[in-house]
Amino acid sequence: MMCHSMAPPPVAAPPVRGVSFHYREAFESREDAVEHMVAFMKNPDPEQAVCDPQAIERFGLMPAMQLAEDELRTVSGWFWDQYDPSMRERHRQGGKVHA
Repeated sequence: MMCHSMAPPPVAAPPVRGVSFHYREAFESREDAVEHMVAFMKNPDPEQAVCDPQAIERFGLMPAMQLAEDELRTVSGWFWDQYDPSMRERHRQGGKVHA
């Protein structure tokens, strides 16, 4: 919560709901998304990012997280679970999804 607000507007990093939206768009299963998020948080790589490239330009790439594997899985699952279906409609209407 120090970096990611729950919803727009973003401050220090893309909002949680935007990140969750992009993971829901990129992955069909929670398990696959969690695996990807854990790997990304351990070793952030712009080539593996699922957010909009503009988010990396604006906020930079997140630092590697120094958490235990089980903690990374818990955080990743929580991000997945924060999905807000209304963001899909907003995205379809041309609105920005901040992530």
